[in-house]
Amino acid sequence: MQMTPLLSGAGITAVTWCRASPLCHRDIDTIIRLKRTYSAVLVFLLPLAGGRLTPATQVKLFRSTFGDQSGVLGVPMQGAAATVAQIREGVLAQLGQYFTQAPTSLSFTPGPWPADTDLDAAAKTLLAQAQKRFGSTNCQLDRSVIMAHDQVRQQIEAQPLANWAQIAPQFRRHYKVNVALVGGASTGKTQLAQDLSNYYAVPVSDEYARAYQPARNVMDTELDGRDFRAILEGQYDRNRAVIEDPYAPGLFIADTETITSATYLKLMLAAEYTRLKPLIADLVARSQWTLLLVLPPQAPFVEDGYRGAAMGEANWRQTYYDTLQALLHQYYAPAQIVTLDALPNAAHHDLDGYYARFNQAVRYIDAAMATGGKTC
Repeated sequence: MQMTPLLSGAGITAVTWCRASPLCHRDIDTIIRLKRTYSAVLVFLLPLAGGRLTPATQVKLFRSTFGDQSGVLGVPMQGAAATVAQIREGVLAQLGQYFTQAPTSLSFTPGPWPADTDLDAAAKTLLAQAQKRFGSTNCQLDRSVIMAHDQVRQQIEAQPLANWAQIAPQFRRHYKVNVALVGGASTGKTQLAQDLSNYYAVPVSDEYARAYQPARNVMDTELDGRDFRAILEGQYDRNRAVIEDPYAPGLFIADTETITSATYLKLMLAAEYTRLKPLIADLVARSQWTLLLVLPPQAPFVEDGYRGAAMGEANWRQTYYDTLQALLHQYYAPAQIVTLDALPNAAHHDLDGYYARFNQAVRYIDAAMATGGKTC
């Protein structure tokens, strides 16, 4: 795709290349230092081993970091690594897209490829091609700056939460472990969300419907399609605000998510569910859940003034739970869905099984955090 030129070569005294994946503070600091020396910096964005960031997303984040007119330009590299062949074949094409006139001086700052002889050969070939293309005799080879932060990036990819402070803030949301509690009324979602939030000392988002319904004095049985749309969108926005907060911790607990409300909608207003299915699918597709912890209807039903009495009946609760599980498996990958089905243990004075389910949730969250959230 032809890109709009962001810089004119007129007045540019030097252009430098470096290879990087602008994921950690060190990379960004090095690029800023390069910019102090060179009028423009063309940065090759290496693919990340974990596969969380697509090349297009990398370029978007890179531009949001440095700005389109800063003279710092990101170029995505395809494949497993930025190879010498890619450097030879791709640089001039990229220059043709970015620059409207020939720079008065070109320099090449390579990354740490294995063999210096291959590096030198690639650099010399590149410079010769640049001289031929731009008709410039002032091209120079600059190897004074080497970006060698591969080890830091590998550590971040392997254990992002353990290296959270090393990740540049604008990239953090792609490495968060996001956990949503899912279940019907009186299954203990809110209490468990608060206890997990306190246990890990991380943010928790409340259930949007708990604020929406009292403000409008609407019971569960009185909700219509407009109410459900507002609740679905409101809950998504409330969760997204924490997920995308670059300065929030690397773990986030949510009281609920989209499918919890969508299940009520399907059982109560089937026609409205059909009408709102595109919205539900869109919200799920844009969600970033690592784990969905499902709570079965084991806890006693508690009437809060907004739940209909019928929702406390055993048949209704089981029907809701079965429909919920079906929709979860329809919209999410199986590896994301975990049922907290631990049983009560009278010997440990855990008569309703809450403590057992809490410990079960902690085990799954700890495992997700240890693997960097790679559960699906």
